[in-house]
Amino acid sequence: MGQNQGLLNDWHIVADARELQPLTVLPKRLLSEDIVLWHNGSKIFTVL
Repeated sequence: MGQNQGLLNDWHIVADARELQPLTVLPKRLLSEDIVLWHNGSKIFTVL
């Protein structure tokens, strides 16, 4: 991830909210890292 270190603390669009249905997870890849987006069924979206 060396060349991307300067981008780590920035905001990045990784998905459209319509892609993530309530109570589901959505795997994505950002800056060569695997991440998972989670929608809890309310207005909370989480990225791990």
